[in-house]
Amino acid sequence: MTQDVNSARKWEEDYERQTDGWDLGGPTPAFKRLISSRQLIPGRMIVLGAGVGTEVRIATFYYPFWKATVNGNSAEVERLDDGTIGVSIPPGAAGIRLYFEPPAYETASWYFSLTTWLVLLSFLIFTLAKMTRRGQLA
Repeated sequence: MTQDVNSARKWEEDYERQTDGWDLGGPTPAFKRLISSRQLIPGRMIVLGAGVGTEVRIATFYYPFWKATVNGNSAEVERLDDGTIGVSIPPGAAGIRLYFEPPAYETASWYFSLTTWLVLLSFLIFTLAKMTRRGQLA
């Protein structure tokens, strides 16, 4: 039996013997109470019981414009080794809100590009219409 907590074999053995203590065989009692209370409001927040604090790994690819709040306070969004998002949370229950907020220059550049394409398309249509009226297009 392996005792090194950093050993994958130790965790595999605990899992096989079902001594890891993590699997309750169903939802936690707190989650059951929440569901039965019918006060669960759809949204973009997850509440975790963090115990002594941890880092939450979110299965979404990291991009620099991701923002997060933990318990209403701004939190750092990190790029983890596998390219996913990590957010550190404090001990105890934590409400995490993750949202994507592109900078203003990116939004402005998108509108500028759209406007440029519309102007070019308008010019093309105007030029084709003018050539058709003059009989230059068959």
